[in-house]
Amino acid sequence: MLHQTFQAAGYLCVLMMPVLLALGMYTGHQWLAVATLFGITPLLRVMAGDVRCESVVWREGLSKFLHVLPHVYAVFLFSAVAYCAWMLNRVAPLTTGNLFTFAASLWATLLTATVPAHELIHRPDRMSQRTARWILGVAGYPILSHEHVGHHKGHSSRAEWALATENVYAYSVRQIRTSLKNVWERDLFLRAKKGHGVLRGELFEAVLVTLLTALMFTLAAGMKGLALYAAMVPLMFFFIQLMAYIQHWGLGEANAEGLAKRPFGWEDACQVQAWLTLNLSFHESHHRTPSTPFYRLAISKNSPRLPAGYVVMMVAAFFPPVWRRLMAPALRH
Repeated sequence: MLHQTFQAAGYLCVLMMPVLLALGMYTGHQWLAVATLFGITPLLRVMAGDVRCESVVWREGLSKFLHVLPHVYAVFLFSAVAYCAWMLNRVAPLTTGNLFTFAASLWATLLTATVPAHELIHRPDRMSQRTARWILGVAGYPILSHEHVGHHKGHSSRAEWALATENVYAYSVRQIRTSLKNVWERDLFLRAKKGHGVLRGELFEAVLVTLLTALMFTLAAGMKGLALYAAMVPLMFFFIQLMAYIQHWGLGEANAEGLAKRPFGWEDACQVQAWLTLNLSFHESHHRTPSTPFYRLAISKNSPRLPAGYVVMMVAAFFPPVWRRLMAPALRH
Protein backbone atom coordinates (compact mmCIF):
# COMPACT_ATOMS: atom_id res chain seq x y z
CA MET A 1 0.00 0.00 0.00
CA LEU A 2 2.75 2.46 0.93
CA HIS A 3 4.66 1.61 -2.24
CA GLN A 4 1.63 2.42 -4.40
CA THR A 5 1.03 5.69 -2.56
CA PHE A 6 4.68 6.67 -3.01
CA GLN A 7 4.53 5.80 -6.71
CA ALA A 8 1.34 7.78 -7.22
CA ALA A 9 2.74 10.76 -5.32
CA GLY A 10 5.78 10.68 -7.58
CA TYR A 11 3.64 11.69 -10.54
CA LEU A 12 3.01 15.00 -8.80
CA CYS A 13 6.43 15.87 -10.24
CA VAL A 14 4.55 16.85 -13.39
CA LEU A 15 3.23 19.91 -11.49
CA MET A 16 6.76 20.98 -10.58
CA MET A 17 7.55 23.14 -13.61
CA PRO A 18 4.58 25.56 -13.51
CA VAL A 19 4.97 25.84 -9.72
CA LEU A 20 8.67 26.68 -10.06
CA LEU A 21 7.94 29.13 -12.90
CA ALA A 22 5.54 31.11 -10.72
CA LEU A 23 7.73 30.75 -7.61
CA GLY A 24 10.75 32.01 -9.53
CA MET A 25 8.87 35.10 -10.64
CA TYR A 26 7.57 35.72 -7.10
CA THR A 27 10.97 35.38 -5.43
CA GLY A 28 13.02 37.05 -8.15
CA HIS A 29 14.84 33.78 -8.90
CA GLN A 30 13.59 33.46 -12.46
CA TRP A 31 16.05 30.65 -13.19
CA LEU A 32 14.35 28.18 -10.81
CA ALA A 33 12.38 26.15 -13.35
CA VAL A 34 15.03 25.77 -16.04
CA ALA A 35 17.83 25.16 -13.52
CA THR A 36 15.81 22.43 -11.81
CA LEU A 37 14.95 20.69 -15.06
CA PHE A 38 18.47 20.70 -16.49
CA GLY A 39 20.61 20.83 -13.37
CA ILE A 40 18.82 18.78 -10.72
CA THR A 41 16.49 16.21 -12.29
CA PRO A 42 19.29 14.32 -14.13
CA LEU A 43 21.13 13.92 -10.80
CA LEU A 44 18.07 12.48 -9.06
CA ARG A 45 18.46 9.27 -11.04
CA VAL A 46 21.17 8.20 -8.61
CA MET A 47 18.75 8.55 -5.68
CA ALA A 48 15.51 7.23 -7.19
CA GLY A 49 16.98 4.55 -9.46
CA ASP A 50 15.15 2.87 -12.32
CA VAL A 51 11.60 1.59 -12.69
CA ARG A 52 10.54 -2.03 -12.61
CA CYS A 53 9.41 -3.69 -15.83
CA GLU A 54 6.03 -4.82 -14.51
CA SER A 55 3.06 -2.44 -14.50
CA VAL A 56 1.35 -1.44 -11.26
CA VAL A 57 -2.15 -2.66 -10.44
CA TRP A 58 -3.46 0.49 -8.77
CA ARG A 59 -6.03 0.76 -6.04
CA GLU A 60 -9.21 2.44 -7.29
CA GLY A 61 -8.71 5.68 -5.41
CA LEU A 62 -5.15 6.13 -6.65
CA SER A 63 -6.21 5.23 -10.18
CA LYS A 64 -8.86 7.98 -10.14
CA PHE A 65 -6.34 10.45 -8.76
CA LEU A 66 -3.86 9.69 -11.52
CA HIS A 67 -6.58 9.87 -14.16
CA VAL A 68 -7.50 13.46 -13.28
CA LEU A 69 -3.90 14.60 -12.74
CA PRO A 70 -3.41 15.95 -16.32
CA HIS A 71 -6.54 18.08 -15.88
CA VAL A 72 -5.20 19.37 -12.55
CA TYR A 73 -1.95 20.18 -14.35
CA ALA A 74 -3.87 22.36 -16.83
CA VAL A 75 -5.13 24.55 -13.97
CA PHE A 76 -1.58 24.91 -12.60
CA LEU A 77 -0.18 25.79 -16.03
CA PHE A 78 -2.82 28.38 -16.92
CA SER A 79 -2.51 29.99 -13.49
CA ALA A 80 1.30 30.09 -13.55
CA VAL A 81 1.55 31.55 -17.07
CA ALA A 82 -1.13 34.18 -16.35
CA TYR A 83 0.55 35.12 -13.06
CA CYS A 84 3.96 35.51 -14.70
CA ALA A 85 2.55 37.62 -17.52
CA TRP A 86 0.81 39.84 -14.95
CA MET A 87 4.00 40.17 -12.90
CA LEU A 88 6.29 41.10 -15.80
CA ASN A 89 5.59 44.83 -15.36
CA ARG A 90 4.86 44.70 -11.65
CA VAL A 91 8.21 43.59 -10.29
CA ALA A 92 11.35 45.67 -10.30
CA PRO A 93 12.56 46.11 -13.90
CA LEU A 94 14.09 42.85 -14.98
CA THR A 95 17.73 42.96 -15.96
CA THR A 96 18.71 41.42 -19.27
CA GLY A 97 20.01 38.38 -17.42
CA ASN A 98 16.81 37.94 -15.39
CA LEU A 99 14.68 38.38 -18.48
CA PHE A 100 16.73 35.74 -20.27
CA THR A 101 16.48 33.26 -17.40
CA PHE A 102 12.73 33.87 -17.13
CA ALA A 103 12.39 33.21 -20.88
CA ALA A 104 14.39 29.99 -20.44
CA SER A 105 12.19 28.90 -17.53
CA LEU A 106 9.04 29.76 -19.47
CA TRP A 107 10.30 27.73 -22.43
CA ALA A 108 11.17 24.76 -20.20
CA THR A 109 7.71 24.91 -18.63
CA LEU A 110 5.92 25.10 -21.98
CA LEU A 111 7.98 22.24 -23.39
CA THR A 112 7.10 19.96 -20.47
CA ALA A 113 3.46 21.07 -20.78
CA THR A 114 3.20 18.97 -23.92
CA VAL A 115 3.49 15.84 -21.74
CA PRO A 116 0.07 16.07 -20.01
CA ALA A 117 -1.39 17.39 -23.26
CA HIS A 118 -0.07 14.29 -25.04
CA GLU A 119 -1.75 12.09 -22.44
CA LEU A 120 -5.09 13.88 -22.93
CA ILE A 121 -4.87 13.67 -26.73
CA HIS A 122 -5.12 9.89 -26.49
CA ARG A 123 -8.29 9.94 -24.39
CA PRO A 124 -11.59 9.57 -26.25
CA ASP A 125 -13.72 12.10 -24.31
CA ARG A 126 -14.20 15.63 -25.65
CA MET A 127 -13.28 17.34 -22.39
CA SER A 128 -9.83 15.73 -22.34
CA GLN A 129 -9.15 16.54 -25.98
CA ARG A 130 -10.29 20.14 -25.55
CA THR A 131 -8.12 20.54 -22.45
CA ALA A 132 -5.20 19.16 -24.48
CA ARG A 133 -5.79 21.76 -27.20
CA TRP A 134 -5.87 24.57 -24.63
CA ILE A 135 -2.64 23.38 -23.02
CA LEU A 136 -0.99 23.15 -26.43
CA GLY A 137 -2.32 26.57 -27.39
CA VAL A 138 -0.80 28.16 -24.28
CA ALA A 139 2.41 26.20 -24.89
CA GLY A 140 2.77 27.72 -28.35
CA TYR A 141 2.53 24.41 -30.21
CA PRO A 142 -1.16 24.22 -31.22
CA ILE A 143 -0.71 21.63 -33.97
CA LEU A 144 0.25 18.64 -31.82
CA SER A 145 -3.25 17.17 -31.44
CA HIS A 146 -3.56 17.00 -35.25
CA GLU A 147 0.05 16.06 -35.85
CA HIS A 148 0.13 13.23 -33.34
CA VAL A 149 -2.57 11.16 -35.03
CA GLY A 150 -0.35 10.85 -38.10
CA HIS A 151 2.63 10.14 -35.86
CA HIS A 152 1.01 6.94 -34.62
CA LYS A 153 -0.40 5.94 -37.98
CA GLY A 154 3.02 6.47 -39.54
CA HIS A 155 4.58 3.44 -37.84
CA SER A 156 3.94 1.27 -40.91
CA SER A 157 6.21 3.31 -43.18
CA ARG A 158 8.43 4.92 -40.52
CA ALA A 159 8.64 7.85 -42.96
CA GLU A 160 8.86 10.41 -40.16
CA TRP A 161 11.43 8.53 -38.08
CA ALA A 162 14.84 10.22 -38.11
CA LEU A 163 17.36 8.36 -40.24
CA ALA A 164 20.61 7.24 -38.65
CA THR A 165 22.44 9.51 -41.10
CA GLU A 166 20.40 12.62 -40.16
CA ASN A 167 21.34 15.19 -37.57
CA VAL A 168 18.65 16.91 -35.55
CA TYR A 169 18.80 20.11 -37.61
CA ALA A 170 18.16 18.45 -40.98
CA TYR A 171 15.48 16.25 -39.44
CA SER A 172 13.69 19.21 -37.83
CA VAL A 173 13.50 21.19 -41.07
CA ARG A 174 12.19 18.18 -42.95
CA GLN A 175 9.68 17.22 -40.30
CA ILE A 176 8.28 20.70 -39.63
CA ARG A 177 7.50 21.13 -43.32
CA THR A 178 5.81 17.73 -43.48
CA SER A 179 3.91 18.27 -40.22
CA LEU A 180 2.45 21.63 -41.26
CA LYS A 181 1.22 20.16 -44.53
CA ASN A 182 -0.27 17.08 -42.87
CA VAL A 183 -1.88 19.09 -40.06
CA TRP A 184 -3.64 21.37 -42.53
CA GLU A 185 -4.87 18.41 -44.57
CA ARG A 186 -6.17 16.68 -41.45
CA ASP A 187 -7.98 19.83 -40.34
CA LEU A 188 -9.63 20.09 -43.77
CA PHE A 189 -10.71 16.45 -43.47
CA LEU A 190 -12.15 16.88 -39.97
CA ARG A 191 -14.02 20.06 -40.88
CA ALA A 192 -15.50 18.42 -43.98
CA LYS A 193 -16.49 15.37 -41.94
CA LYS A 194 -18.23 17.45 -39.25
CA GLY A 195 -19.56 20.14 -41.57
CA HIS A 196 -17.65 22.87 -39.74
CA GLY A 197 -16.04 26.00 -41.13
CA VAL A 198 -12.56 27.21 -40.30
CA LEU A 199 -13.77 29.14 -37.26
CA ARG A 200 -15.26 26.00 -35.71
CA GLY A 201 -12.33 23.73 -36.44
CA GLU A 202 -10.23 22.15 -33.70
CA LEU A 203 -7.01 23.57 -35.15
CA PHE A 204 -8.46 27.08 -35.10
CA GLU A 205 -9.43 26.63 -31.44
CA ALA A 206 -5.86 25.70 -30.47
CA VAL A 207 -4.34 28.51 -32.57
CA LEU A 208 -6.82 30.95 -31.05
CA VAL A 209 -5.62 30.03 -27.56
CA THR A 210 -2.04 30.73 -28.70
CA LEU A 211 -3.08 34.14 -30.05
CA LEU A 212 -5.00 34.95 -26.85
CA THR A 213 -1.94 34.02 -24.78
CA ALA A 214 0.18 36.33 -26.93
CA LEU A 215 -2.43 39.07 -26.41
CA MET A 216 -2.32 38.49 -22.65
CA PHE A 217 1.47 38.94 -22.59
CA THR A 218 1.11 42.07 -24.75
CA LEU A 219 -1.52 43.66 -22.51
CA ALA A 220 0.50 42.75 -19.41
CA ALA A 221 3.96 43.84 -20.56
CA GLY A 222 3.64 45.60 -23.91
CA MET A 223 5.92 44.73 -26.81
CA LYS A 224 8.44 43.19 -24.41
CA GLY A 225 5.84 40.66 -23.32
CA LEU A 226 4.76 39.96 -26.90
CA ALA A 227 8.34 39.48 -28.09
CA LEU A 228 9.09 37.18 -25.17
CA TYR A 229 6.09 34.92 -25.84
CA ALA A 230 6.51 35.07 -29.62
CA ALA A 231 10.04 33.72 -29.19
CA MET A 232 8.58 30.62 -27.54
CA VAL A 233 6.75 29.47 -30.69
CA PRO A 234 9.76 28.70 -32.96
CA LEU A 235 11.58 27.23 -29.97
CA MET A 236 8.64 24.91 -29.32
CA PHE A 237 8.50 23.84 -32.97
CA PHE A 238 12.18 22.94 -32.94
CA PHE A 239 12.28 21.22 -29.58
CA ILE A 240 9.21 19.08 -30.24
CA GLN A 241 11.00 17.73 -33.31
CA LEU A 242 14.12 17.27 -31.20
CA MET A 243 12.14 15.08 -28.80
CA ALA A 244 10.79 13.00 -31.70
CA TYR A 245 14.37 12.70 -32.96
CA ILE A 246 15.52 11.32 -29.61
CA GLN A 247 12.58 8.93 -29.31
CA HIS A 248 12.80 7.40 -32.80
CA TRP A 249 16.26 8.03 -34.27
CA GLY A 250 17.50 5.25 -36.55
CA LEU A 251 14.60 2.86 -35.90
CA GLY A 252 12.80 3.31 -39.22
CA GLU A 253 15.47 1.94 -41.51
CA ALA A 254 14.37 -1.58 -42.41
CA ASN A 255 13.00 -3.33 -45.43
CA ALA A 256 9.29 -4.09 -45.73
CA GLU A 257 9.72 -7.60 -44.34
CA GLY A 258 11.56 -6.38 -41.26
CA LEU A 259 9.30 -3.51 -40.25
CA ALA A 260 7.01 -5.55 -38.04
CA LYS A 261 9.99 -6.81 -36.06
CA ARG A 262 11.60 -3.44 -35.52
CA PRO A 263 10.97 -1.45 -32.33
CA PHE A 264 9.02 1.79 -32.45
CA GLY A 265 10.91 3.95 -29.99
CA TRP A 266 13.82 4.34 -27.60
CA GLU A 267 13.01 4.00 -23.92
CA ASP A 268 14.62 5.04 -20.65
CA ALA A 269 13.99 3.52 -17.22
CA CYS A 270 14.81 6.51 -14.98
CA GLN A 271 12.14 6.67 -12.27
CA VAL A 272 12.21 10.47 -11.86
CA GLN A 273 11.97 10.97 -15.61
CA ALA A 274 9.03 8.55 -15.76
CA TRP A 275 7.23 10.60 -13.11
CA LEU A 276 8.04 13.93 -14.76
CA THR A 277 7.02 12.77 -18.25
CA LEU A 278 3.99 10.68 -17.19
CA ASN A 279 5.80 7.60 -18.51
CA LEU A 280 6.34 9.12 -21.97
CA SER A 281 9.86 7.73 -21.70
CA PHE A 282 8.26 4.26 -22.00
CA HIS A 283 7.96 5.10 -25.67
CA GLU A 284 8.07 1.64 -27.18
CA SER A 285 5.29 0.55 -24.85
CA HIS A 286 3.25 3.66 -25.64
CA HIS A 287 3.46 3.09 -29.38
CA ARG A 288 2.31 -0.49 -29.08
CA THR A 289 -0.75 0.47 -27.00
CA PRO A 290 -1.35 4.23 -27.51
CA SER A 291 -4.72 4.24 -25.74
CA THR A 292 -3.31 2.83 -22.47
CA PRO A 293 -3.30 5.53 -19.74
CA PHE A 294 0.14 6.60 -18.58
CA TYR A 295 -0.29 5.07 -15.13
CA ARG A 296 -0.87 1.60 -16.63
CA LEU A 297 2.14 1.65 -18.93
CA ALA A 298 5.25 -0.36 -18.13
CA ILE A 299 8.65 -0.18 -19.76
CA SER A 300 9.12 -2.90 -22.38
CA LYS A 301 11.54 -5.62 -21.31
CA ASN A 302 13.35 -5.89 -24.65
CA SER A 303 13.06 -2.31 -25.89
CA PRO A 304 16.03 -0.31 -27.17
CA ARG A 305 17.37 1.84 -24.33
CA LEU A 306 18.81 5.32 -24.49
CA PRO A 307 22.30 5.65 -22.99
CA ALA A 308 21.03 8.54 -20.81
CA GLY A 309 17.86 10.45 -19.95
CA TYR A 310 16.06 12.98 -22.14
CA VAL A 311 17.83 16.04 -20.71
CA VAL A 312 21.29 14.65 -21.42
CA MET A 313 20.26 13.40 -24.85
CA MET A 314 18.78 16.79 -25.75
CA VAL A 315 22.14 18.42 -25.10
CA ALA A 316 23.98 15.66 -26.98
CA ALA A 317 21.73 16.06 -30.03
CA PHE A 318 23.00 19.63 -30.50
CA PHE A 319 26.43 18.17 -31.27
CA PRO A 320 26.05 15.49 -33.98
CA PRO A 321 29.49 13.88 -33.39
CA VAL A 322 28.67 13.49 -29.68
CA TRP A 323 25.23 12.13 -30.54
CA ARG A 324 26.65 9.53 -32.92
CA ARG A 325 29.29 8.48 -30.39
CA LEU A 326 26.58 7.85 -27.81
CA MET A 327 23.88 6.37 -30.02
CA ALA A 328 25.67 4.36 -32.72
CA PRO A 329 26.67 1.55 -30.30
CA ALA A 330 23.14 1.48 -28.87
CA LEU A 331 21.64 1.24 -32.36
CA ARG A 332 23.99 -1.59 -33.34
CA HIS A 333 23.10 -3.42 -30.13
